[in-house]
Amino acid sequence: MTILVPSSAPTVPISDLFGHVLPLASSCPDDTAQFALLQAAIEFCQRTTAWRSYQGEIYTLADTTEYTFVLGEDQAVHKLLQVFLDGEEVAVVKPENGRELDSRESTGTYAYGSSLSTFELHPAQQADILLRTYSAIMPTEEATTLPAEFKRYAAVIADGALDGVDMGAAERMELEDTLGQLYLSSLP
Repeated sequence: MTILVPSSAPTVPISDLFGHVLPLASSCPDDTAQFALLQAAIEFCQRTTAWRSYQGEIYTLADTTEYTFVLGEDQAVHKLLQVFLDGEEVAVVKPENGRELDSRESTGTYAYGSSLSTFELHPAQQADILLRTYSAIMPTEEATTLPAEFKRYAAVIADGALDGVDMGAAERMELEDTLGQLYLSSLP
């Protein structure tokens, strides 16, 4: 499952997913549901790397190795997947391997994600070479929207959110009864 979502793709408010959570946790305040859904969406993106996107164009700067991803609002990079330097793919290595190569002053060309918003490209290049990145994306902790495509996975994200919502004993019993009835109805 991979969702290629351009940075400019339509988004929906996280609150659009409330209908998947609040019927099962009716006493849950909206801000708690919003927080739980956001955390579940972040975890969904981290575990599946399903949200992938090409980031905006960057041009190299002379004698520079650290670059900032060009991301849409409320987006962070979970994992750098590919880097293209002047149209040619550059080897992407794990951050720990990249730092080791840095310490050994490797002369090969490689890149690695150094944070949720930056990456390293080694060795330093001359100025004005086109640089493109392709990464697994996730919402930031401040996000209030998700890609509209995520509505396809609303039930999975809501299930993760329900794990994070503190339901009362009566609601928990009702949920368990509902799930038990669904299981029994699926038996031959």
